[in-house]
Amino acid sequence: MQKRSSYNRYIKMVNDVVDYINQHYTDELSLALISNHIGVSSFHFHRLFSQIAGISLNRFITLVRLTKAATLLKNNREMTITEIAYSSGFSSLSLFSRVFVKHYAMTPTDFQQKQQGVEQEELAKVDYLIAEYSKNVQNKTLNFMEVCKIIIKNFTIMEFKIEERVLDTLTVAYVRHIGDYREIGKSYEKLFEWAFPRGVMSQSSYKVLTAYHDDPAIVGLEGLRQDVCISIPMDMKVEEPLGKVVLEGGKYVVGRFEIKIEEFAQAWETMCLYIVQNDCKLRLAKSYEFHLNNFKEHPEQKIIAELCLPIE
Repeated sequence: MQKRSSYNRYIKMVNDVVDYINQHYTDELSLALISNHIGVSSFHFHRLFSQIAGISLNRFITLVRLTKAATLLKNNREMTITEIAYSSGFSSLSLFSRVFVKHYAMTPTDFQQKQQGVEQEELAKVDYLIAEYSKNVQNKTLNFMEVCKIIIKNFTIMEFKIEERVLDTLTVAYVRHIGDYREIGKSYEKLFEWAFPRGVMSQSSYKVLTAYHDDPAIVGLEGLRQDVCISIPMDMKVEEPLGKVVLEGGKYVVGRFEIKIEEFAQAWETMCLYIVQNDCKLRLAKSYEFHLNNFKEHPEQKIIAELCLPIE
């Protein structure tokens, strides 16, 4: 029992450090500074972090900064490469370029041009389809559903509604999951095992969601960081190894879908297509996935979910 308690405490410690790095990646970070922040010797914490996270602390800090930079390169057309480097926590443009090339096997400029080229291809495809549809059906505009059905390969008919909405901040308890989102079920089981006996799920207003730290198109499935969350009262105590955090609100594009588990990738692709077609500008914030039902109770085993992308 003592060993289990210690292990949970170490997981909580690593999760706290990960959250600290996500919030302070633009600051000067070091093993000594972070160890001092959590009150543990740097000698022990360096090994502890590597054992639990599966990656060294310095490497993790670099990956967080690279992910932030890659997201800006992909979504922000106004910032220069130098501005992106410094706003992502790198101390110089030369360091940023060297680290970026080593990780992505291309320069930041090439990466940006490649990402924007893909976006322009999608825009051209949408414009072409609208033009073709308009020629065949006089005075009729191609709606978003029809665009999606044509553009997305093997598109399954989905019931969905997309709107722009302002979300409130939300206090949640969470279990961190790193890796393929299709294997996230065990993390949800841990979350519910904690929440159910504490009466969290007996409250009619509770919310269940996944918060994404990363874009899988940038980091890949293996390194994808996700928090499986359940909303709780602000003053509720959360025990180790779970974490507690306040998720920021703000303006989001929210898509409501009724889909099977294997259709989530298509649903997110639909959301991104909406962003492109409507010229929305993404904010540097987490994306959310709210789960509104128990899919096992659905007659077709479908999940009713709201997918949320942050926009300015």
